[in-house]
Amino acid sequence: MDTHLFLFGGGPPFMSGLAKHFASLVGDKGRRCSVLFIGRQGWEEYRLNYMRELEQYGFEFVFLPLPVTLTREVLDELQKSEAIIIGGGVTDRYIDEIVETSIGEEIKRLFKEGKPVAGFSAGALLSMEESILSPRDNDEHIMKRRKGLGLMGNTAVAVHYSEWEEEAHLLEVATRFKKKNNYGIDERTGMYVRNDVIQAIEGRGVYEVKDGQIGLVECEKWNS
Repeated sequence: MDTHLFLFGGGPPFMSGLAKHFASLVGDKGRRCSVLFIGRQGWEEYRLNYMRELEQYGFEFVFLPLPVTLTREVLDELQKSEAIIIGGGVTDRYIDEIVETSIGEEIKRLFKEGKPVAGFSAGALLSMEESILSPRDNDEHIMKRRKGLGLMGNTAVAVHYSEWEEEAHLLEVATRFKKKNNYGIDERTGMYVRNDVIQAIEGRGVYEVKDGQIGLVECEKWNS
């Protein structure tokens, strides 16, 4: 079964081309999409950002704020969904609430069954085998190495790449952790990964480390 992962360097919405492809992977029946995110004040208005670009394809959205939504309710909704979105915010909190929990196990199971999963910022970081957090992305202001969901293997990503000026961080990750693939993803940028291989990118820029140098990823480009 093919796996389908969408990784974004910032917050929602989807880019138009990635949204269209995400919808195409679900099919015409039962376009139910679970959106997992850390609940915070004003989230009811912010949820519109997740719906933009996707709602034209007939998706039914189920918003599941964590940790206030009961785990059994989250699991029930995931099982009824044909697609999953993991939102952005404080990465440590997302990891605490999803990785190494029954919620994380269910996401991995559905992903392996071929259901598309999209991660925005924190959601992209925790999708990796290991979540390597930038000093800018945690209260301790240090590089942190935490377990991820493992939806993409032997890979590290840096989000908000150009906006947070994460060049030094990405190079240090590549040197210290010896990942085969190291990518920096700008805000308003996403990439589609099938079976652990990047198929297409859309937006401002995706960068990779090769031989100690950072350059743009060479693959199919979709226009927003």
